[in-house]
Amino acid sequence: MLDSGKEGMIDMEATIHEMQQKLTDGYCIGFHYADEGVHFLLLKSDDFHMLNDNLIAIHRENGMIQIINLNFISEIRIIRKSYR
Repeated sequence: MLDSGKEGMIDMEATIHEMQQKLTDGYCIGFHYADEGVHFLLLKSDDFHMLNDNLIAIHRENGMIQIINLNFISEIRIIRKSYR
């Protein structure tokens, strides 16, 4: 049986994965800070996984890895790439 923290992590990962699969050309997932605009983008071609309840690792096609701390993110939504 999973503890509630592990269930939340799996739910978040599944939700973001579902959002990513529904992306069309010209759109991406934006991770926003409260006081700033978009800070991180997740593209359809990127791989990602949850490291724990608060951290997401994004693996880019060019080999770069980006770590996002969800504690500082106020909103996750689908946006146009040109929005950034």
